[in-house]
Amino acid sequence: MKKNQITMKFELILFDLDDTLMAFDLVGKDAWSKAIELFIKEENIQIEKNILLDKIQNTRKWYWGDSERHKQGRKNIINARRQIAQLALKDFLNIDREKLDDLADDYTQIHEKSWYLFEDVEATLKLLKKKGMKLGIMTNGTSESQRGKLKRFDIEKYFDYFFIEGEVGYGKPDIRIYEYMLEETKIPNNKIMMVGDNLVWDIEPPKKLGIATTWINTKDIDMNKTNILPDNIIERISDVKNIIG
Repeated sequence: MKKNQITMKFELILFDLDDTLMAFDLVGKDAWSKAIELFIKEENIQIEKNILLDKIQNTRKWYWGDSERHKQGRKNIINARRQIAQLALKDFLNIDREKLDDLADDYTQIHEKSWYLFEDVEATLKLLKKKGMKLGIMTNGTSESQRGKLKRFDIEKYFDYFFIEGEVGYGKPDIRIYEYMLEETKIPNNKIMMVGDNLVWDIEPPKKLGIATTWINTKDIDMNKTNILPDNIIERISDVKNIIG
């Protein structure tokens, strides 16, 4: 954790959801690996799994690497995954579109079964509530998908505010979602802390509004490769208790 961490009294702590409170992208590669194994077996594909996995991974990186494509893709993530499978493998395998759609849909099912809540998340949320903190979710994605995750892990009950892209109308890194949050909560910016794993989405925009930021490095990102500096860096969600006043 950074030595110059903020140790003031906050009224509201906002949390990102995917890869901050629960594993999402972190289990993506393994889920694709399992889906491809199933695909090879069912379709009797005579190509090594790792070759197909590399093509999927490279296409995923390209697809989600564009901000506008990312914005559109997360509105219908099932269709986005089908597009990724088509782009990665259709010409390479010369196989029917329907079979590649099945591959993508198998991935979706395997991926969803692989999600898990990070250690100490619920205990930390309970502690923060006992301390009188207001808690909020600040997440991209559809209302159905994000609220479904909160209900699945039974943590929706801990949150007072929900700022979900599909409900607000715009999402991170659009600064308007943070401005909307300030208008809705009426809480001063210097009494709010945002906690998230994405430097561009969860750290840079709130910093511009004077909101304290805490970055959880769940993806082992090299800080030397970015100019975005959070106020605090933590290794696990339970470390938030060392920051609050």
